[in-house]
Amino acid sequence: EAEALAIVDEVWSKTREARERRAARLQLVELRRAARKAARERRREQRKHMTVVKQRHRLRQVAKASAAVERTLHVERRREVAAQTAARRAEEACRQQQARMAISESRRLAREERERRKRR
Repeated sequence: EAEALAIVDEVWSKTREARERRAARLQLVELRRAARKAARERRREQRKHMTVVKQRHRLRQVAKASAAVERTLHVERRREVAAQTAARRAEEACRQQQARMAISESRRLAREERERRKRR
């Protein structure tokens, strides 16, 4: 009977060990799965963050470009206004010059007319 008990005990201990080994293996599998899931999640978060960073960078670039365009437009507008002013001044000067020439011409004509009358 003692021999039988020893055999039963041995079998039991072996099955317990096997059970424990199986449980440990399952636990290990679960742990690996959890680790993979966590890594996948972390990669996803990093990717999301990178898209945010890239978007921010793109937005900043667009803002810079539009600011540069605004600046050039502003400069061009100022040049245009300056050119228009210069043209207006030139026209005005030309008109004044023509007016002066016309006045002196009419005075000359009047003088010549008076001299002609005197001669007669």
